[in-house]
Order: sequence, then C-alpha cells, then structure tokens
Amino acid sequence: MPHATAAASQPSTSVVRDLEPAALDTATAARYIGIGKTMLFEEIKAGRIPSRKIGRRTLILRNDLDAWLAAIPARNAA
Repeated sequence: MPHATAAASQPSTSVVRDLEPAALDTATAARYIGIGKTMLFEEIKAGRIPSRKIGRRTLILRNDLDAWLAAIPARNAA
C-alpha cells in the first residue's frame, strides 16, 4: 500500500488563505463595525466590547463585534 503524503493530510493553502481571522486588532475592529478607535476604546473600557491582550496587542473577537452591533437598536425610518 502506498504511504499517504504529508500534503494529503494538510489543508490546501487556498483553504487556509480564505479563512477570515476570528480576532481583529483595534484598528481593523473599528473599521469593521464603522466607528473610530476612540469610541472603540470607550466601549472596551465600559465593558460593552470584550477584548483580549496578547503581549502589547489588543484583540477583539469578530463574534463579539457582531454581537455589539446587533445589540444596537434599529432606527425606524421616519
């Protein structure tokens, strides 16, 4: 029986490249939800957007950003 190659057991490079990151840095997170970095840091400080520190970097999970955005009440068109 032929041996399976290492490449066969690894995901293809194109699949890995297509994955979106689960966590974003603060600049990217602010752009993602359409606010400035100052407001983003205010929301983090107030505890409304959870963040994580890895070394000097602050990361925010995409799911937490989506939840924050979904929690904002929708305005009815006048």
